Amino acid sequence: LWAARLFIEKYGHDIRWCDTLGGWQLWDGTRWVRDEMLKIKEMARCVVQQMHDQANASDDKSLRKFATGREGVRKMSDMIELSKSEPAIPTAALQFDRDTHIVNCPNVTLDLLSCRERQHSREDLITRCCEIAYHPEAKAPRWLQFLDEVFESNRALIDYVQRAAGYSLTGDVSEHCLFVLYGVGRNGKSTLLKHIAAIMGDYSACAPARPLVEKRDG
Repeated sequence: LWAARLFIEKYGHDIRWCDTLGGWQLWDGTRWVRDEMLKIKEMARCVVQQMHDQANASDDKSLRKFATGREGVRKMSDMIELSKSEPAIPTAALQFDRDTHIVNCPNVTLDLLSCRERQHSREDLITRCCEIAYHPEAKAPRWLQFLDEVFESNRALIDYVQRAAGYSLTGDVSEHCLFVLYGVGRNGKSTLLKHIAAIMGDYSACAPARPLVEKRDG
């Protein structure tokens, strides 16, 4: 138990356990990501090495013996397993990505309601990130030209499409909207969606068509 608490003391601010999301979630400085590379085991080895360093510095034979006993795979696994139940470590899936009006970018977290940017924070429990850094002063002349071309300079329609894209970036479903792009071939639909999806990164996903065409009675 002491080893598990030493593990949490060293790494507790950067790890969370969520069984629903596939196990250990690690903070990468921008967001929480699933530990697919078993970094949690590397952390455990570092804790054991820290025990050895402390034992050598103080010539504590008991601590050295304890640290040596933790070097085995089973003891390390026990340390990791016990850490799952330590305070603040187990985290329900619903606690992640709860704020529907903030979006994570590589350089900042953006509040979509106020358009204010802030530093990335563990406490936001965000697991997603856009592909493009946020720069409020950035210009996009070619994109604006593209919108003007495909929507034939219809300012009202362009404004609507831009609002729809912005609304889609939130997790807000209160408007009960389903946006459908309609038109003959080669009129920009795929290009529009491709670029929006590329910008949104993890916030974009392809939904299966079947739920949209099934009848209510089955």
